[in-house]
Amino acid sequence: MNIQPGMALGVQRSAYEHYGIYAGEANGIQYIIHYSDDKIHGGKGKIELAPLHDFLQNDAWWIEDFNGMTYTDTVLETSLARAVVRFGEQKYDVANNNCEHFATWCVTGESRSRQVEEIVTGLILAPRETVQALITKYIATMLYRAIKKHPLITAGVVMGTLFLAAAAQEGNRKDYS
Repeated sequence: MNIQPGMALGVQRSAYEHYGIYAGEANGIQYIIHYSDDKIHGGKGKIELAPLHDFLQNDAWWIEDFNGMTYTDTVLETSLARAVVRFGEQKYDVANNNCEHFATWCVTGESRSRQVEEIVTGLILAPRETVQALITKYIATMLYRAIKKHPLITAGVVMGTLFLAAAAQEGNRKDYS
């Protein structure tokens, strides 16, 4: 693929999609500007410059086209400039200012996260049983991907996680009889 500075790249992580803005190449190393994954793992979540290889982590990736938009020279220049302006920012918020909000804003000027919008819309519109089924499917998919990527995760860890999720769900039920 022909990647140009200013393009938004997406990468499929175990349980979510991660986004950044391609910054270009220097001294034979390609770089990307993105919200670090540290926030998801308990860190501060900072917009940083990272080697593209570290960002991709051998996961499936793509050039994000935001519903078929064209990357003109102006779009690329504006996108990269916006990413650079926010470099060092530590205002990560999974629902309101995540990596997808950042990348979408850089390219389009609109801060949006399709992932967040789909989750919120699905939870609001779906019947309770459907929401529970979606959560169960999500947990199962996340655990499957984690086991596939990290074979040292044991069945005991998986069962323990499922048990805790079921116990939490049971604790939220109210008996109105």
